[in-house]
Amino acid sequence: MAVAGEAIPVGTAGTKVQDTFSLSQAIGFAWTQVAYIFGINAGHAIYCGVSFLDSPRWVWLLIGGSWLCLLGMLILYGRNAWQRGHITPRLLGEHLLFIGFIGLCIGSSSITIRLETRWVYVSYTAALLYLSFLLGELAKGHVAQETTEPRVLNMETVQGLRTRAAVQRRREMEDAERKKACLRRILPFSVLFLLYGLVMTPVEHFDREHYDNIFFFFDQDRVNSLAACTIDAVGAENFLGKKQVYIFYNYYEMTDFYAEYFYKPFDPEKTGQGTEIHFINRVEDLPADASEENSMVLMEQGNRGYLDVTAQAFGKAAWDELSEA
Repeated sequence: MAVAGEAIPVGTAGTKVQDTFSLSQAIGFAWTQVAYIFGINAGHAIYCGVSFLDSPRWVWLLIGGSWLCLLGMLILYGRNAWQRGHITPRLLGEHLLFIGFIGLCIGSSSITIRLETRWVYVSYTAALLYLSFLLGELAKGHVAQETTEPRVLNMETVQGLRTRAAVQRRREMEDAERKKACLRRILPFSVLFLLYGLVMTPVEHFDREHYDNIFFFFDQDRVNSLAACTIDAVGAENFLGKKQVYIFYNYYEMTDFYAEYFYKPFDPEKTGQGTEIHFINRVEDLPADASEENSMVLMEQGNRGYLDVTAQAFGKAAWDELSEA
């Protein structure tokens, strides 16, 4: 187990797979990821944005339509492969390669403590490549048929075609017929593939409209709001080295590391010029030399943003104005 534990990568959120791994949980995550690949957001909204059950009915209908497209493509490919008798060990190996790769992608992202939708896109992309492979096999089969089956013209046929021009016309007709046959086989699959993309586009767009519900976007919105309320509001030249930031309560649990280093990336010299973030619980906690000119005071707003209360903290505006705003 120790050897296996060292070989297995570290899990998400600082966990270790050998400490948190559960076979039943991994199997459940694997099935959930299969559902994701087929368009169903089976996980919690904090990991995928919006769950399938909370999606409107039109999303359900479009996902059902995508299944019909996928089923149609598989039927078309299977029928064509069976009719051509083109099922060889090499072809089976190529199919197993794709399916195995998709399975390994699913397995590798199902062994930790949670499953996030962003991990599914590797498996989903591999599945789309597999569909492209099926289409390529259909087209390749026709090319092979054209190049490996030489035209055999017996003497009677040659005598019947008295001129070279007639022979050329016959060959052109044969080529045209082969191209038509190729198109008849490939076109339905291509149409279904295109239709699948058209059906899933609004579904993917709907999912992305709810990505702000995913847990890591909370922190992203918070830091964006912090920058907007401070350095973006007054400009770097009027902020770095000239102001300190004070935040009430710190319910967001920002670490001291972020408080010290948050503004350093905004500084060309990466020092922050002494501007840092400090946490307070009341106005009296502000330093004696703090003023509206050298300080910015913020309060956490909702669960993903900040509100500038500098004027209120220094008695230049009433706190009641915040509730009115």
